[in-house]
Amino acid sequence: MDGLKVGGQDMGVCDKCMTIADTGTSLIAGPTTAIKQINDKIGATTGAKGQATVDCSALSSMPNVDFVLNGKDFSLTPEQYVLQISSGKKTECLSGFMGMDMPSGQQIWILGDVFIGAYYTVFDYGNKQVGFAQSDRKSV
Repeated sequence: MDGLKVGGQDMGVCDKCMTIADTGTSLIAGPTTAIKQINDKIGATTGAKGQATVDCSALSSMPNVDFVLNGKDFSLTPEQYVLQISSGKKTECLSGFMGMDMPSGQQIWILGDVFIGAYYTVFDYGNKQVGFAQSDRKSV
């Protein structure tokens, strides 16, 4: 990953970061300090258990988040990076970004289902590469 932008502004949290596309990870994970900056920028509030929530009524005014991969921007809208969890008549909106620090201290990002669900993803094991293309899905 070459970089990450929120609302078009480079967040300065990644420069040639190791990035993994992982179907076994639900959210987008990255270094805790970087994720806090992103969650702050999108207006999320982090609770005592570490899960960040957003005001569901604010989705239309929240910024897009762009992942710069191999020089190309892959954008997620708030509807794609916010998980809307309904229980009865109540809906809670959770940030799709979670902090995760590696014991080695290495800066690793994991693009989980929140990202993969928005893009057509091809795992080319033979050539040791992953490809992404725009999907028709509007949200995960």
